[in-house]
Amino acid sequence: AAGHYQVCLTVTVMSPTTGNVLCTTNHCDSIHIGNNTPNCHANFNYHHLSSPFTYGFNNLSSPNATGYMWHFGDATTSNLANPVHNYMSPGIYQVCVTMFDTIHHCSKTKCKIVNASFAMAPVQASTVERLTVENTDNLSVTVYPNPTADKATIHIENATSEVNFKLYDSTGKSVIEKNKLTNGDFELNNSAYAPGIYYYRVTDENNSLVSGKLMIQK
Repeated sequence: AAGHYQVCLTVTVMSPTTGNVLCTTNHCDSIHIGNNTPNCHANFNYHHLSSPFTYGFNNLSSPNATGYMWHFGDATTSNLANPVHNYMSPGIYQVCVTMFDTIHHCSKTKCKIVNASFAMAPVQASTVERLTVENTDNLSVTVYPNPTADKATIHIENATSEVNFKLYDSTGKSVIEKNKLTNGDFELNNSAYAPGIYYYRVTDENNSLVSGKLMIQK
């Protein structure tokens, strides 16, 4: 029958030996069945912002859209045209935007998969190229013991300049910062912080980048 339908394709990969599900993902789009298809489409792109799990969403839907509904895949929603959303933890989320056009009396939905992982501020293509070319000094940073309880050690090798160390909690808030470190061992006092997964990022003046996870257990 004529109407507006949302169609979803789900792909599941299973182990041929155990039969366990290895991964699954889906993609949804909408289709209008009828003689007069309205000029109505939904689309968006997204970009990573400054904290580990915060993303900005840019609406690319029909310019005559009169309303929006976003579902971020973590039981939260927004009706803004271009929302910013912070995930509380890393993961793979299906984000969907539904646009409403009260002029042509139609709506359409577009979904995409967002892999929210620890990555810092987005960089331009020129910066990526510079990182690829200049990150040849093999900067090495190890934080141990990992997991840790109250104190850990930051071990730095092959630094050709002073480096900056930042530790972030799962919301993207910077909780510890140590600047102007060189090769050697440095104490990290984490006794005041709650148990959980934390993320560190180390950079030097040559744009070398090292990042990783630190588990705090009490």
